[in-house]
Amino acid sequence: MAPNEYRQLSCRDLGNGCDFLIRAGTDEKLLPLADDHLCGVHRICHFNSALAAKIDDSIRSIWCQEQQCGVIPQWGWG
Repeated sequence: MAPNEYRQLSCRDLGNGCDFLIRAGTDEKLLPLADDHLCGVHRICHFNSALAAKIDDSIRSIWCQEQQCGVIPQWGWG
């Protein structure tokens, strides 16, 4: 089976002392989750261009077999 890709962003990668980690199949699914967390937890509700660039630079592509990705909590292929 060919490997699959998911996108990952950690709050710590953005310079926060927070262990929150977001994983999603696409940036379009990942970014709203990041927005919800940053606003709800860190009260950063409006992204300026510097934060947006930092987020873009911090998002990583991670490759894994579907079976391995299936053990990620709340992960699904969709």
